Amino acid sequence: MVKYIVISISIFLLSLLQTSFLSELFGAKYNPNLVLAFTLSLILLGSLEFGLYSGFAGGLLIDLMGVSIFGFSSLLNVLSVLCIFYIRKTFFKGNISFSIFAFIFSFLYLVLVNLTKLGNPYLYIFPSLSTSVFVWIFYLIVKNVYKGFLKNEYDQLSFKNRL
Repeated sequence: MVKYIVISISIFLLSLLQTSFLSELFGAKYNPNLVLAFTLSLILLGSLEFGLYSGFAGGLLIDLMGVSIFGFSSLLNVLSVLCIFYIRKTFFKGNISFSIFAFIFSFLYLVLVNLTKLGNPYLYIFPSLSTSVFVWIFYLIVKNVYKGFLKNEYDQLSFKNRL
């Protein structure tokens, strides 16, 4: 339960950062998708359950903040998580292929969300690359920071079982 609360708070803060601060800093066209990057970093750690949860909850939060049609971002996030997880599990297990697929699915996400605007698809290359970079940044953060936090939670649970 504590893991879900920590992930929910992280997703909430990242969606606020993505829709308010970074859209003003980079502009709407060059804004990286932090929620998708955090979700894919959880997949990189091997957690499909938390990846699906963060993709669904993060997509709903982004849609509530007015980015696209309600539920569309969460659908795209969940489909991206499922596709990348099963591609990584069955075909390509390396980190370079994971980065390539993170770039591809981030690019497809931007094309599908901005389909009605009919913009130049070459404008989506920089945000997709920055999303792929943020996947690795979040992977290092989650691996180092949350690993200690979740280890303490596991020790507390195993201590309760001994009593």
